[in-house]
Amino acid sequence: MLKIAMMSRWNATCGVSTHAELVGREWVEMGHELTVLAPRDFGNTWHHQRVDEEDEDYVLRCYEEGGSVDKEAVLSTEFDVFVFQGLKMLPVDELEDLVPVLKERGAVVAVVHHDCEEEVEALYRLDPDAIVVFDERYLEEVVPSELRDRCAIVPYPCFKGFDVEPRRPEFAEDKLLFFSFGKQPPYEYGDYVRVLKRLARKYDLVYWVLKSYWTLPWSYPWLVREKGNPPLRRIYEYLRGADIHLIPKWPTRRVVVSSTLNSTLASGCPTVVPDTRHFETVPEDEEGAGPVVRYRSCEELEERLTRLIEDEEFRQRVISYAESFVEEYRSDRVAAMFVDLFEALLSEVAVSEWSRTRVLARRAE
Repeated sequence: MLKIAMMSRWNATCGVSTHAELVGREWVEMGHELTVLAPRDFGNTWHHQRVDEEDEDYVLRCYEEGGSVDKEAVLSTEFDVFVFQGLKMLPVDELEDLVPVLKERGAVVAVVHHDCEEEVEALYRLDPDAIVVFDERYLEEVVPSELRDRCAIVPYPCFKGFDVEPRRPEFAEDKLLFFSFGKQPPYEYGDYVRVLKRLARKYDLVYWVLKSYWTLPWSYPWLVREKGNPPLRRIYEYLRGADIHLIPKWPTRRVVVSSTLNSTLASGCPTVVPDTRHFETVPEDEEGAGPVVRYRSCEELEERLTRLIEDEEFRQRVISYAESFVEEYRSDRVAAMFVDLFEALLSEVAVSEWSRTRVLARRAE
């Protein structure tokens, strides 16, 4: 059994929190002792909102993002491995003084969620023994070259899903139900609203948008806008009851992973996404089917939504691809990779050697 301390956002609407929760809860399930050191103040930032969920008893809220930290709480935590999730909003100024003490007591690991080299400068100050990145893009575009020998690739995990009954709202009875949730800015929903406006002439449909932040500026009889930030279990009930899940994401030139996709893909609801960097590592076959259905224009979005509605073979192929993707990257497997890395560090195995061994093992498979 390992004692793991993890400083991270927790029970919040962001990719850092989602990743921490997926691997952290698996560590607990595996029998390891986890202490989560989480921020007290969620502030008013749109990307970091508290979900309607009670903290577990192993969560201690003890720091302000970018501000102060309860040093006594950190130093009184027993650990074999100390994990920093994300870097940009950690109280690095105060943590820097604690790093020598932390490294005397165990291995220190940083998980990089950020999209450019400027946002990971804290790596020099936190001086981790290992730096975890999600794929090769982070090595090529984010982590400074002089730190890459400390890097280990551990994929962003997929949630295994909840075994819940579908929950379909009364307003969607006998209609095609498109569903989106989250906090993205309104303009990111524009493609979906424009295309569904056209499809509403042909199909009896409803687009249900559940947002924790901002409201949508459009008003149509088939568009249902609600405010809420339910826990993931409730989201799974909604997805199980929906026909198509639409994820809004705006294009970016920087490297990124969609935590929304990885946390919901196990729902069994076909997912449609724009062709942005959030999904560029997700495979796609020659007919446009994959774990997700991507679109590159509103015309292609209309064509692919129509195919999902009318072509049952295509729809089932997308669902099957999603199941395979979740199986490959499911959270218990990724959590076990982390534990394997932790044990290697505690045995004083170099990160580069651990990474080489992992590559050889995958080739052997």
